[in-house]
Amino acid sequence: MPRQRRGLRARPRRHSAPVPWPSNPVSRFSRHYFYFHFTNQPYPEDRKGCYLCFRVERTQGGLSSEVGSGVFENEFYPKEPVHAEICFLNWFKAQPAFQAQRLAPEEKYQVTWFMSWSPCFQCARQVAKFLRDHTSVQLSILAARLYYPRRPQYQQGLRSLQGAGAHVAVMTPADFASCWEMFVDDHKKRFWYWKGIYINSCSLAKSLEDILGNLGLRAEMPQQHWNQDSTPVPWPRRLYPKIFDFNFQNINSYGRKSTFLCFEVERWKNGSFLNSLKGVFRNQLFHDHAELCFLDWFCSSPHVQYRVTWFISWSPCLECAEQVAQFLKRNVNVDLSLSAARLYYENEDDQGLRDLVDAGAKVAMMAPEDFEYCWDNFVYHGGRPFKYWKNVRRNYYSLQQKLDEILW
Repeated sequence: MPRQRRGLRARPRRHSAPVPWPSNPVSRFSRHYFYFHFTNQPYPEDRKGCYLCFRVERTQGGLSSEVGSGVFENEFYPKEPVHAEICFLNWFKAQPAFQAQRLAPEEKYQVTWFMSWSPCFQCARQVAKFLRDHTSVQLSILAARLYYPRRPQYQQGLRSLQGAGAHVAVMTPADFASCWEMFVDDHKKRFWYWKGIYINSCSLAKSLEDILGNLGLRAEMPQQHWNQDSTPVPWPRRLYPKIFDFNFQNINSYGRKSTFLCFEVERWKNGSFLNSLKGVFRNQLFHDHAELCFLDWFCSSPHVQYRVTWFISWSPCLECAEQVAQFLKRNVNVDLSLSAARLYYENEDDQGLRDLVDAGAKVAMMAPEDFEYCWDNFVYHGGRPFKYWKNVRRNYYSLQQKLDEILW
């Protein structure tokens, strides 16, 4: 295996935007830097630097606001070298929002990293310690490549991050497109997928799964939703605008092969439903469909009444529908409302939808207002209003009529 030093920065021959610096991250960087450093070939040559694109959101009182976003690179001078992950932690601790509130229990920070290399074991230990000391910070790490994936120290570093509550995953083609949109200077130009991007992503994801073992793609639920028998579970994250627009449009199915599930979980307490948890799941390359990922994540107490709402890009397949129906029959304290953007057109899947209704689920198609609600609550929209696409209401009425024929 070739040596992968994260040493002096390797620069492409051309660039049109400044490179990031440790103390003051740049908001965007050159597309040439992006293509050069974020290619997901397992062992590319001369990719010696590590780039970290980040986004930080703060949630308090049910309202979400952006704290900051930008790009860090490893620091090499004037003193000892500092990796990009530690540069971010130093920057984050200095933010007024962090210092003023001292991470009060009622607020949360959702941090997302897109990294050209996964963290080394020294950085992983420091980040894991930070997460354990600040439980209000929820971190998602998406890596283009794995750094020394065969060395036990680096494997243990990734496991320590997962054990501290971080969501660790390999970047998918959709993640690369989202990173391009948010952090590349020429983001309005079309993002071109390179040869082998999907195969490399699948291979690296399998390697990460082998490293993490039973903890792969899993993290802990918030403390108020634990029980004594709970196991580590997947941690959800929001969608980016292009991903949402493409996958949730209620039009033809061309190219829309993934399933995204936006969910809300509310608990009955003191005469009303409280403590709403929100997030997003998608199909996993080597795991279950999004519906089953949710069931693995959800940990209910038989003494609490739950109200669960799903907004899903495809209606469930027969197998998923049957498993969800069985779950509802075993857990009569869970009320499920399911709204789908599109119907999964297989004759045998019709019976699955009927089984869901028989088990007590409320099944419907997503109305235009549902799409806007998802945009406001499950998308990194940057304050932009939701824009309805052409024929959204006409398509809704047509799909709802077909669903009614299936169910009744």
